[in-house]
Formats: sequence, C-alpha cells, structure tokens
Amino acid sequence: MEGGVSFEMKVALLLPGLWRLNDLCFNNLNDIILSKYDVDIYIATWNGLARCGVHEKKDFEYTDPKTIESLFFGLYGERIKKFQIFDYNSNPLTERRNNIREIADQCPIFRGAEKILSPSQIELDTFWISRLLDQYLLWRQCFDLIEDEYDLYIRHRGDVTIEKFNLNLFDGKNLVVCWNEGSEFKTGDQFAFGSKEGMSRYCSLYDHFMNYDTGLPIVAEKALQAHLDNVFKNYIIDEDNKIEIHRERL
Repeated sequence: MEGGVSFEMKVALLLPGLWRLNDLCFNNLNDIILSKYDVDIYIATWNGLARCGVHEKKDFEYTDPKTIESLFFGLYGERIKKFQIFDYNSNPLTERRNNIREIADQCPIFRGAEKILSPSQIELDTFWISRLLDQYLLWRQCFDLIEDEYDLYIRHRGDVTIEKFNLNLFDGKNLVVCWNEGSEFKTGDQFAFGSKEGMSRYCSLYDHFMNYDTGLPIVAEKALQAHLDNVFKNYIIDEDNKIEIHRERL
C-alpha cells in the first residue's frame, strides 16, 4: 500500500461471495487493510461453499449455514458489522438459471450468439452469464447491507492477495479499480476502492449486465468496464497495483 492516509480512516470492507481461500489469504488482508484502518466488514454469501480451483457447473456445494457462519466469524470475528447468507436455490434464482438461454436470447449481452458461437460455446457462455449474475447479485446485496457512513469503501475477494495498491489515487469522490495485469482487458474485477457513490454504482452491475453488448464470448472484465463507462465515468485504473488470485491451496 502506498499513500499517507490517516490510520483513523473509517473503512467499509465488502466481502461478497463464497468462502474460498479466505483463511489462507487472511494475513495479507490483515497486513494491508485490517491492521491499518478502522474497518467494518460486510459479508453477503450463499448457503454453500466453493470447490476451489473448479470452474464448472458443479463447483457449488450446499453447506449448513451454521458451518458457513462459523467459518466467517471464526476468521473475521468482531470486525464483521453485517453478515447475511442468501439462498442459492431460491425459486426465482433457480428459475432464472433453468431459463437462462431463453432470457439471454432476448438481451443485448447475447446479441448474435447463434451466428458467432458454436453450440458448445453457446452452452458455455450461457453458463457464464448465469454465474456472473449470481456474482453480481451478491455485490449488490453486500452493498445494501451498509448503513453507516465511511471515508472509504473497498470491495475485495477472499481468495486474492494484494502486494500493493495506491490509495493516493483516491480523491474522496472517485473509484479506483485494479489492473488486470497480463490481459488485454485492463479493468480487473477482483478489487476496487472508492467513495460511497462510486462503490454503489460499481455494485449495481447486476441491474445492467444483461443490457450491455460487449461482444462474444462473454468476458467479465469487458462487462465491468462497459458498466463503469456507463454509470460512473469518474473512475481510474491503478496500473501499479499488484494482486494475485489464488485458485488452489497456497
């Protein structure tokens, strides 16, 4: 972390998503954020766990909510301000997943799919559309848990470690997103920080995702960049940040 921000800064840390490698990435999170600022943690998750390293349709396993709650509170403890488990298999979500092809065909996000993609690619892209909608829904639900006012709002993935990020890029009103190092798509979707308005708009991707025509196949980073260009132009990319996503055990 770079920058001379006061240790008295009050921070809302959003951790939406499934428990993955949160425990093994905790020391890094503690070193760069939790030990430096006055942090309240907000968690929105599903009633299940992820099978780390798996990026297929069966990577979600239903788990007793008490077990999930025990994992999160055992790690983050009294820092947790609000915690909520949502039903992954609720009727509306199950219906949407079962009908995702028909839904996608009516939306700009999937425009021209039959002319561009093979049948197998269509199946894969509709799976990713559904999966991304699940992810973006938790972003919004996590932000909606926040009641207090903060100096800084951070959205972070539990399976990501951060070597550095430049807090001096935050001017009190904007949004700073991480750089997707090594990719042709610069806007990374693993880490972001900014103002309340900036984070609110960032977390509203669920409400707009299906209306973006970003080309096929589906790329999450392209969707996020299209979204920020649409709803919050006051954002910048921290091209000097260093982050790493941990898909397997550290």
